[in-house]
Amino acid sequence: MEDRLKRVVEIEGYGKFVFLQPSVEDIRDADLAYSIEYTMALKDGSLSTNDELEKILDERNIFTKADNDKIAKLDADYLNCMKVLAGSLPKNKREKYVKDAKDAREASMMLKIKKNVYLSHTIESRADSSRIAALMQRCVFNEDGTTRLWEKLSDYNNERDQLKLQNVSFEFTLFMNNMTKEGFEQISKMESLISEAAESIEETKPEPEPSVEESVQPTDVGSDIDSVVNSDGN
Repeated sequence: MEDRLKRVVEIEGYGKFVFLQPSVEDIRDADLAYSIEYTMALKDGSLSTNDELEKILDERNIFTKADNDKIAKLDADYLNCMKVLAGSLPKNKREKYVKDAKDAREASMMLKIKKNVYLSHTIESRADSSRIAALMQRCVFNEDGTTRLWEKLSDYNNERDQLKLQNVSFEFTLFMNNMTKEGFEQISKMESLISEAAESIEETKPEPEPSVEESVQPTDVGSDIDSVVNSDGN
């Protein structure tokens, strides 16, 4: 257990939890849960597969191949910007790449969220829910790191606090998507690069030029007129 990668997360209102890297046995049982649920859903016939639904979405111009291509391009653009920012780029040239990286990441995320909403009721999504449930029941621990949050799979399935379940599930999904130490380090490096670049841009921004109103000192027009009139009268 000590050799397995773990992450401690704190969720507001619920305290700290420990996520443990799944063992070979954990993964094998989770994959079995996926296969059983997939086969049952396939026999049931009430849901489509991802491929079938994506074809329908494309035919109806709801989410097309062009959208998928756009996601791939945005992800590539983001990585290219991060590679540039990782180099020895002068501070005064970072602003464009920081902005482009943020814009690409946000645009890609929005498209992925839209796609995932459409694909949330397919055979694969139902089977994946069973797989994630099996992994979370085995790999999510209380703060002490020794007692499971859900001792049995039935405890997980009968969890009444849906907000807690959603928050823990979200954090656990992030943990699983960045499982290796190299992945954690890379994510941290990329985030720090964005922050450092943004800070350096703020530091190097020139002071704003004074406006015309600020640069021209106000004059007492009335007194000037009076002085002219008085001098003529003399």
